[in-house]
Amino acid sequence: MDSVMTKSTNDIYYLTVDHFIHQSYTDIALLSPKLFAKGIDPVHTIDITRSYVGAFFDQYLKAEPQLLLEGPSADFPEVKFDQDYTS
Repeated sequence: MDSVMTKSTNDIYYLTVDHFIHQSYTDIALLSPKLFAKGIDPVHTIDITRSYVGAFFDQYLKAEPQLLLEGPSADFPEVKFDQDYTS
């Protein structure tokens, strides 16, 4: 645990996705779009999750800077960055 904490970059990402609920971050929206996609194309919900999780891991595990993590994206207008979030 100490090595993880000492190598932390102190970057904090607090993102919200309009119309998402907790289960929207899984592939369950494909099985039951009316319950879990909440008005968003269920395939797009998977694209959102896959893109942001992939960008996060590419940036912090592969050390490849990711433009997607720098702020809002026209590809994903429902994703909001909360710049004032403090943990």
